[in-house]
Amino acid sequence: MTSKQWLQTLVPPILVVGNSVLKSSVPESEYTSVVRINNYVLGGLSGNKVTHWVANGYQNIEDRPVRPVFVPWNIKCEEKRGNDGIVFQNRIGKENVIHPIEDRHLSWWFPGAASRGKGFPTTGFCFLSWLFFLRIRPDIIGFDGMQTGHQGDPTYPHGHRSTSEREWYLIRQWGLRRR
Repeated sequence: MTSKQWLQTLVPPILVVGNSVLKSSVPESEYTSVVRINNYVLGGLSGNKVTHWVANGYQNIEDRPVRPVFVPWNIKCEEKRGNDGIVFQNRIGKENVIHPIEDRHLSWWFPGAASRGKGFPTTGFCFLSWLFFLRIRPDIIGFDGMQTGHQGDPTYPHGHRSTSEREWYLIRQWGLRRR
């Protein structure tokens, strides 16, 4: 499956669920497509609906039953940044991992993001920037500017704080509806 074919499986309305600590229930029944990020948590406020999985592809990503998984940057970018993504692909099967053909969405919003050590955005924002680049506007929940940890571990320290300001600027510019 190509990234274009994967994209066609997203049926509106679309909700992207980030991994911040939730303050209200995910309104999953209102959405045809519910996209979960990385090591997503189900149950409780998070609900249980998952139609699509987006992951960074690194070794720390736990296996999930949703196939295929979309990694929101090109495989060449993955190779530049290290072999973690390659290990992930080998672990769950190359046919189960989809990358976009190019990274224009990243180079536009996050110049230099493909280089190691340059403020690389979170997986969720890489995915949102890809959707925005393609003129697809989902609703979002569970994105709080990395102020909290993860749903599964509220004390988790984020390594992406350097990109937080840029990412929040993008959400405001895009006018995404936050749930």
